[in-house]
Amino acid sequence: MAKLNPTLTPAQLKQYEEDGFVVVKGLFTAEELEVYNKRFDDIVHRRVHPKRKLLVMKESMVVSKVVTVDTEAKAIAKLQFFQEDPVLSAYLRHPRVLDVVEQVIGCSNIKCIHNMLINKPPGLKDPATGEVVAGRHPIHQDLFYFTDRPADAICASWTALQDVDRSNGCLVIIPGTHKGLWNVEGDARKGELLPHGKPEWRFNNVAYWGVRDLPAGWKERRVHVAMGKGDTVFFHPLLLHGSGRNRSAGYRRAISGHYADTDCHVVTTLPETALDMYTELSSVIVRKAKRNKALSVGVFGLTVLGVVYGAPKVQRLARLSLPHRLGLGSLLGLLAAYLFRKLPMPRKRIGHIVGRYGTRTN
Repeated sequence: MAKLNPTLTPAQLKQYEEDGFVVVKGLFTAEELEVYNKRFDDIVHRRVHPKRKLLVMKESMVVSKVVTVDTEAKAIAKLQFFQEDPVLSAYLRHPRVLDVVEQVIGCSNIKCIHNMLINKPPGLKDPATGEVVAGRHPIHQDLFYFTDRPADAICASWTALQDVDRSNGCLVIIPGTHKGLWNVEGDARKGELLPHGKPEWRFNNVAYWGVRDLPAGWKERRVHVAMGKGDTVFFHPLLLHGSGRNRSAGYRRAISGHYADTDCHVVTTLPETALDMYTELSSVIVRKAKRNKALSVGVFGLTVLGVVYGAPKVQRLARLSLPHRLGLGSLLGLLAAYLFRKLPMPRKRIGHIVGRYGTRTN
């Protein structure tokens, strides 16, 4: 049964402050989560058309055609920017999630700055080694992906859509690292955003970057966060965390949102590696936009040709001259192309890639 009043206890709040995360057991019921699983399947199997800004990101091994999959769901790494989806966006506004976020941030005026439904498919193996490698995310800090500050005014919620453990790639957390690393006392980087880079892996999903030069002993300090379906972990954006590969026979899915105080300011200067990461992510959006633009032009052209050559065969339009038919065809073509454009378009400003998705004000 889901918690009707998910207010954190003083001990849980202290754990968040000390460790940088807290797990709330049973925040959602299995029945409540099933609508999100079904919506994911409906989107990836094209039973519903995704909203314009929703980004469907595929596994790099599938995109590069290193592996082939027998179902579309196995090709998908995640759905991002689902704030306009009528089903998935309900998670972002769920009162039980927002109540906990408000507690840990310490304010009731919050906005969602990012969201994703992560799908870690089974059985994607490196053909050279036979090892499962897909889906892993190196140790990183979420603040690397955001422009809102300060960090203490941001919090993530991450809800398991299935039981998760080490076998299917659960979260890995290094407790307390939101306050600094264990062997850099006095270092200016203490409690701040650390340098990130693209891992030197043979296969790595777009924008799955990690912290460079982790101190010795980090593996001994990590905690594997096993969670039941419906459990939700809330964590600080500077907390070092990642996730492993899915070695199980089933999927490992989770739905997540990042929230911030509406009074946060936006930084305009980002680390060079962050700009490189945004460039990589933007390339995916731009490719989809270009493909969508080409298809829209095609729809426009076909509509114009259809009106120009089809009008004489329609009694009411037969009297139209060629210029009039071209004009009518162009208007209808523009309308058809506009309606066809459903995929996300590129943003000129980096800060707009992670946009503002609405606020909650009490």
